[in-house]
Amino acid sequence: MKKLISRSLGALVLVSCTAFAAEGVWEGEFYGIMPKNKNVTEDYCKSHVLDKYETSATQVDKEVTAKNGVKAKDLGYSTKEQGGVYFFNGTAMFSGEEDGKSWQEKVHYFGQSLMKEGGMEQGVWYTKDCKGFYKVGPED
Repeated sequence: MKKLISRSLGALVLVSCTAFAAEGVWEGEFYGIMPKNKNVTEDYCKSHVLDKYETSATQVDKEVTAKNGVKAKDLGYSTKEQGGVYFFNGTAMFSGEEDGKSWQEKVHYFGQSLMKEGGMEQGVWYTKDCKGFYKVGPED
């Protein structure tokens, strides 16, 4: 009987560890999108940055595709910790297609989080023509 209980508990622990190790869904959103100059419209900016997207913790640092079809490939970032708060500084390449032509735009972002990895990150971003806010992190 002790062996049966021991095996049952072992299996339960294994299943629990596997469930907690499973990667959850992350949600991201770019919002407050606005032009940086008079020659660019808000519609242009909204069509050349991510809107809403779903990803995972491992995929977010590689490439994601938003609901509006814009893709983002991370080009790298650095992290600085100060007082238990983490600050991120990085660049990404946004790309898409408009009127049958491909386009690319380099994006600079600055964010902060209370966790070095795996937590909600929020911040600001800019391109040569547009700017706004972003947030990304675990769904729940």
